[in-house]
Amino acid sequence: MSMPVALPPVVARIASEYRRTKRGTVTCLYRRSFSVHAGPSDQTQDFTFDGTYVDGRLVSVRILRYTVNGKRASAAQIRSIVHSYEHPKRGDVFEAPWDPRFMHQYRDVVRGRTLFFTALNRTYGHGNGSFTYDAHDDVVSYTYTPAVMPQHATSGTVTGRRARVLPGYWAMVGERQTYSGHYAVFGASASVVIMRSGFHRVR
Repeated sequence: MSMPVALPPVVARIASEYRRTKRGTVTCLYRRSFSVHAGPSDQTQDFTFDGTYVDGRLVSVRILRYTVNGKRASAAQIRSIVHSYEHPKRGDVFEAPWDPRFMHQYRDVVRGRTLFFTALNRTYGHGNGSFTYDAHDDVVSYTYTPAVMPQHATSGTVTGRRARVLPGYWAMVGERQTYSGHYAVFGASASVVIMRSGFHRVR
């Protein structure tokens, strides 16, 4: 049996601050734009939903707008996207090294206010990269390469920003994912842009 990895002391402080600053029930506007290019083929998908989060976990989704290649999504497509967000599979959501549930799944090196992390598990939901934190131990930005790429992708990078969006509450406010690879004989690229805004505390 492998021994637990010893973590730098600051990691426990960052994880404690993360847990403290995501408590409560909060709603926000979530926008996601996806585009993929493969040879002569292009595909786009854009949706906006009103999301409800409990202690940082998304529990309810109300779709406001959803288009696929510029056309309104079908009822089946809407049901599918709602289910995927309300009931994510393991690996659909990044298991962040600053989250106390997952911090022991990484090896960390601290340099100034930047922490470099390496995943101990090569699975969906993990990655290798770095994040920065402020004087109060709040994570403000992150960059990582997924440990396992999406289908057809051979390389990719995820970058994101976190901010204080309500008194005592921090959240991701923007994220960009870029991927490149091959589909059949064609080179392919894809990008995902996520924005969250309009945060309100329910209780």
